[in-house]
Amino acid sequence: MKKNLYASLAPCAKEEEVKAEFCKFFKMKIFALRGIDHYTEHVLFEFKYDRNLKNPENVARVLAQVMYYARLLKFGAGLTRYPLPPVICVVDKNEAFFADTKDYARFYAAKGDKYDWDRAPSTPCPKLIGDILASFSLKGNNLNNSKNNFGPAPGATAPGDRIAAPVGAAEKEKVVFTSCPGCFQKKLSPESRAVLAAARTLYRDFYANITRTPWMDWKIETWDVGYYQVRNAMKALGGPASVPAMDGTEPVPPVEAMDGTEPVPPVEALRTAHDALRAKLLPQIYSLGFLNSDVEYFK
Repeated sequence: MKKNLYASLAPCAKEEEVKAEFCKFFKMKIFALRGIDHYTEHVLFEFKYDRNLKNPENVARVLAQVMYYARLLKFGAGLTRYPLPPVICVVDKNEAFFADTKDYARFYAAKGDKYDWDRAPSTPCPKLIGDILASFSLKGNNLNNSKNNFGPAPGATAPGDRIAAPVGAAEKEKVVFTSCPGCFQKKLSPESRAVLAAARTLYRDFYANITRTPWMDWKIETWDVGYYQVRNAMKALGGPASVPAMDGTEPVPPVEAMDGTEPVPPVEALRTAHDALRAKLLPQIYSLGFLNSDVEYFK
């Protein structure tokens, strides 16, 4: 397996090879549904060979092609089993971009004869291309190359990989996580894995003791409850060293201290793990793309 996605796609000489290598890299079995390059429930993939996806006209042309597939999935007969994915991903051998499908609903759901839907998707209606291009708010788009060190993922690549940021971009890491389960687990740093492990323990501890926490005070019953409420509810409880398993049959082991010497309350364990990850990421805040180089970071 190549170390990063760019290295895997670099030797490709045609579009089909880009698709095959991309799906091979992420261990995805190609599902070409009704002419769609690759369909998943979460992401609608379109592959190109080398299209220069930093060029807005090229982006508009590819998106126009995807609109034919989106319209087919939305309104086509016999496709009720295949929902329209919430995200579009376009990939060529050098670049990729993501777009939120809902941002283009006015195009693929257009009524009447505004666009010529009888054309082949590969040669989309010129008016559709023009309207999509005109809809781009380029002032708010970052169509420049970006580099980071997060490892092989379509939107989070190793240094040297080129990614064209999308119009109406979805969160790239989230897209990869949902469309390619297991990819991140292999590439997360030890610090990131420690945060996830501590968070799982905290939430397991919280729900096992929810009736003992002041959950009414922190409005735990609301739909948007998050870590802030959970953390404060657990602080009020004091955080037991161990909690019953979800089925009540066995205790969950206490969280080990970072030096392995003594148990740590779950809230503090997560704070410690988060601080370690923060210390690692802060020096790379520009190189990883969290801030643009023209933005000054104040400590």
